[in-house]
Amino acid sequence: MESPLRREAHGGFGERPGETDRRQHRHRAPGRLDLLCFLDGTREALAGLLREGRAGSNTTADHITILDRALQQIPDTHRHGTPILIRADSAGCTQGFLTHIRSLREHGLDTRYSVGVAIPARLSTAD
Repeated sequence: MESPLRREAHGGFGERPGETDRRQHRHRAPGRLDLLCFLDGTREALAGLLREGRAGSNTTADHITILDRALQQIPDTHRHGTPILIRADSAGCTQGFLTHIRSLREHGLDTRYSVGVAIPARLSTAD
């Protein structure tokens, strides 16, 4: 017997056949848009924030919260005096987040950053 819930390719649950859009929405599994921070090299998880699927991908406040929590996990002897490279994808490329990273230098942290931004094909192939 086939299940009344169909598994979609993206991993979420589909609608129950024959129900209205309003009723279908209540049966969908909630999406997640989590933020995680790892220590490069060891791949140790330093901090995470579980967010609803409708959360914005480049929410400055959430990125700052995760970064501050992650930095608290690093022992003082390594956090102060050791250069810390903070990497993020394009969602971390907000003025507020990058300003926060630079402001950490005033507190004795040698913070640097690298953010990735997708380059459209027309620009990457330009001569």
